[in-house]
Amino acid sequence: MGLGFEPKSGRELVDVKGVLWVDTVTGGPEELEFQYTSLRPFLRQHLLPLLRQQELSRLPEGLRYRASSGRIEIDESLFGGELQFERIAHDRWLIREWTIRRPRLGRFTLTEPGRHTVWPRAFPLTVSGEVLAIIPP
Repeated sequence: MGLGFEPKSGRELVDVKGVLWVDTVTGGPEELEFQYTSLRPFLRQHLLPLLRQQELSRLPEGLRYRASSGRIEIDESLFGGELQFERIAHDRWLIREWTIRRPRLGRFTLTEPGRHTVWPRAFPLTVSGEVLAIIPP
């Protein structure tokens, strides 16, 4: 059985939406699938200024005032993750495997005579892992 969840509407904070899959016999969690939401405002506020600063520091002094940037390109469906659960005792569960795709801000640049334009783009950076062994205390 899948239990869907999503953030309260109107929020501009980075949040998640997704589905928690539950075993209908044991009632225990099997898998959690999620996607990040509201990434664009976060990237615009926190990461875009750093990207602009890095880009401007690379330009010759005379070209810095002519530098511009385009809108952040982002496909939020690319960012999220999955968690797989495993029962380790009657009332205890463990996240056995996980995959998280978080945004990494990159850029496309175009330099023409007297002008420099940067188009920021969010790319997924995937981090994953699994528990290989459980050693009791």
